[in-house]
Amino acid sequence: MIQRALSMRKRLNNLLLCLASLLFILNTPHPLLAELTEKQTQTWFAPPPEEQLGREGKRDLVGLGRLFLPAMTSSDYEPFYTVESLADESLYSARMGESIYLRPGEYIAHFGSGTENQMMSKRVTVEREVVNIVEPTWAGLRVKLIDENRNSLDAQYELFRMLDAESFGFGLGALEEYGEQVQTWILRPERYKIVLNNKAFNTINDFATVDLVPGELRILTLVINSENSLIGAGVLETADSNKERKNLRFSSAIHGNFNLSSSNSTDKDNPTMNFLITAQLDNKLNYDIFPYYYTMHNLTDLGFSKDRDSDLRISTDSFKLRNTFVYYLSKLFGVYSRLDSETHLFPESSLFSEPTDIVIQNSSGNVIKKESGVDHIRTNPSFFPFVFREGVGVNVRPLNRPRATLNFRAGFGMRQDLYKNVYRFVEVDADNIHHYQEIDSNFKEGIEISVLANFHTPYNISYNTTADILVPFDKSESNTYNWENIFTVRFIRQLALDYKVNLSYNKDIKSWTDINHNVFVRLSYFIY
Repeated sequence: MIQRALSMRKRLNNLLLCLASLLFILNTPHPLLAELTEKQTQTWFAPPPEEQLGREGKRDLVGLGRLFLPAMTSSDYEPFYTVESLADESLYSARMGESIYLRPGEYIAHFGSGTENQMMSKRVTVEREVVNIVEPTWAGLRVKLIDENRNSLDAQYELFRMLDAESFGFGLGALEEYGEQVQTWILRPERYKIVLNNKAFNTINDFATVDLVPGELRILTLVINSENSLIGAGVLETADSNKERKNLRFSSAIHGNFNLSSSNSTDKDNPTMNFLITAQLDNKLNYDIFPYYYTMHNLTDLGFSKDRDSDLRISTDSFKLRNTFVYYLSKLFGVYSRLDSETHLFPESSLFSEPTDIVIQNSSGNVIKKESGVDHIRTNPSFFPFVFREGVGVNVRPLNRPRATLNFRAGFGMRQDLYKNVYRFVEVDADNIHHYQEIDSNFKEGIEISVLANFHTPYNISYNTTADILVPFDKSESNTYNWENIFTVRFIRQLALDYKVNLSYNKDIKSWTDINHNVFVRLSYFIY
């Protein structure tokens, strides 16, 4: 009994000794970070270097060391750094905030914005199975461009070093309401000059200067008026407030469109053309803090049209709501769940230019109603059809940059098409009688595959695409797909040209692919 008690006491003492050693290691500053203060890291968007390493989730490899240059904002918005081996001149590269595994030895790390000659260098010694965190002796700079109403702008500017008037290149603002983020410059701690409108370094207008401090991130805001002239510059917001806005973003806008459309929805081989004016309410909500990502997008369209052969009527009517949540296991892989819905607000009818006889059949083809001399038929009541799509699976994000994103998704998907008093056109028989058939609600389960991409070029041209495919488990059911494409040329922030091409296929509604082309001249008013 006494020996068992002594044995338990010995184990307890060993456990306490291990805990004390672990606490000592955790509270001992890394030799390369001894001079990095809490005040400096509080200016960052990113967490302290040790926490960044933990979030990266990489393990040490036997026989290799790790080199880590911390990011001040996000790896996606900061430049690459390279590491050169002094033993065999091998080169390695990674983004700021990402580790590189190296053999023990002497290396030179090259980092910073600008050309190769403008980058900074530091010699480091890599030891076996040791993490080398390079102390941030560099400085970070983010330049935000806004108008007098605090709306973000994507105008171009040039960055010069004051000491020798050397240009470090051009930068762009970002339209934050579209989810864009400005780039982060990694620079030597000196004084810099930001110049607008392609003016020379020695200009005395349309410029601002900023002093950068080692280990700190500076956020400079430039205010530009409607004549594209600089009317103010300085620090308007702290890093802490920008962190909150970066994690949670909401935008709301009203768009007015002049539309020229072509569609084969009614007749496969004879598309119709129409002029119409539409209004859109566009709401977006994004929450993005690794590893959590949530996005909600609501788009409500309402349009009116009139031509010589018809009265003013509702021509565009849709309500779309998309919700997606992703939990990222790494920056590349994650698991997702989504819930989408789609409907319309007002009843829809097919109009006849002269009195017409119609026959309405049920889904089995049996006649349930006949009418003579009618001028229209109600094909869709309010809110029907009502479509729901749900899915869970794996999300792969091979590209995530401020102006380019690409996501692939695959998993288990479900779709519910709810029809109530919804009819589709079938044919016109030899007696010139128009036949319409009732559509039954249907429910599908299967494998879903999705591709989502957004690309923004520096020339105010953007391309957004979303493709969804559902392959049902039941082989007797047909596949369905939706593919939406939007090309946008933005002239100014409030004026743009949109070209939309939407393709959809659902055999329960049509036996062919429904193709819609739309050209919009879009005027926008940004509510928030």
